[in-house]
Amino acid sequence: VCSSDLPFFSATLTGAYEVAAGEAITLTAVDTVTAAANLRWKLNGRLIPNVTGRILTLTNVKPSDAGWYQLQTTGTTGGVSVSAAVFVQVRVPSQTIAWGSNTLGQATVPATVTDVLQVSAGYGHTLAVRSGGVVAGFGSNASKQLTIPTGLPRVVQVAAGYSHSVALLGDGTAVAWGETTALQNLVPSSLSGVVAVAAGRVHTLALKSNGTVVGWGEPGYGQEIVPNGLSGVVAIAAGSDH
Repeated sequence: VCSSDLPFFSATLTGAYEVAAGEAITLTAVDTVTAAANLRWKLNGRLIPNVTGRILTLTNVKPSDAGWYQLQTTGTTGGVSVSAAVFVQVRVPSQTIAWGSNTLGQATVPATVTDVLQVSAGYGHTLAVRSGGVVAGFGSNASKQLTIPTGLPRVVQVAAGYSHSVALLGDGTAVAWGETTALQNLVPSSLSGVVAVAAGRVHTLALKSNGTVVGWGEPGYGQEIVPNGLSGVVAIAAGSDH
């Protein structure tokens, strides 16, 4: 039986894998899942049509293949479980362009910011994940939202809030920095199995691989209070106060 809280893929794969567009990648689950009656792969929380078995091979990879992959198993008695997630990042020749208000430099993309895999825009700052899982930022650093922690492991996604920043690491944990007056960058110490993050004005959300959501930060409008029993979530977004 697989668990949504434990590593599930062969040791040759890390929590995140970067591949160039047009190349191929193979994801292989450990041998212990072969006893399951049914094996189905999921991408970003949704079942991939007509793909079964413990080995998934993607050929001629496209940007739309990027995301988090899981293996769903159905046992012989009908029990269903979903594996931990492995992230696939697709590298394409890219140029990052920004426009609009630039009073704080948030729309001035540094010439050194190339090979960008993902971007996020906050109120006065911008974040980018570069090839290799490295984070870059530009714009306002008034609340240290651009003071990126040194020694970060591979980052697979960033989220820019009003004046704080959040990074999702390849091992399914999250790191936050910047403004902390509303505790919006105080990541719960037990948080794991994260597949996506979102940053609002003074709150932060995290989507877990089991389809549940965790929130923290300013409680002014209840924006960080996740409805009881909410499950099966495949995407999250954080607004100013919702």
